[in-house]
Amino acid sequence: MPTVKYQFAPAPSDDGGSSQSRNEAMSVYVLPPIWYPDGVLGLDPGWYVKIGGGANDFFDENRADDAVADLDEWMRSDGDESVADRLHDVLVALMPDTNFLSVQSKACVTTCSDDGELQCEALGDGGVVLAVTGCQGKAAGPADAIGRAVASEVAAMLGA
Repeated sequence: MPTVKYQFAPAPSDDGGSSQSRNEAMSVYVLPPIWYPDGVLGLDPGWYVKIGGGANDFFDENRADDAVADLDEWMRSDGDESVADRLHDVLVALMPDTNFLSVQSKACVTTCSDDGELQCEALGDGGVVLAVTGCQGKAAGPADAIGRAVASEVAAMLGA
């Protein structure tokens, strides 16, 4: 199964968000099933399907001092229940003959860079490299390709 990017009709909204956020609110991605032999998130071993998507609700720049605490609280949560419910409905509509044994919601964070480009930088002479992918919320589907690009950049930087 390939990664699926699916756009659906949005619920009516007049929140005044950005056009990018409105576009993302109307689309989801579904990753191919992944086998976790040791389970994931405390669940039994098995095949897991990841679905994500929804509006990009960015931190308020005027609250930068609270961003770390806000992010920490968000990542410890189960995410937005209404988004999770909508993602579940979309998943069932896309795969109506699949018997999902359980559904679990977790928070997610979208990272952005100014230009959306991969950036790699060597930190000193110890062979440590910092990779900033800044994938504008698009890393889940092309994660393997991003990993290969990072590996190629790092190998070139280290002369391998």
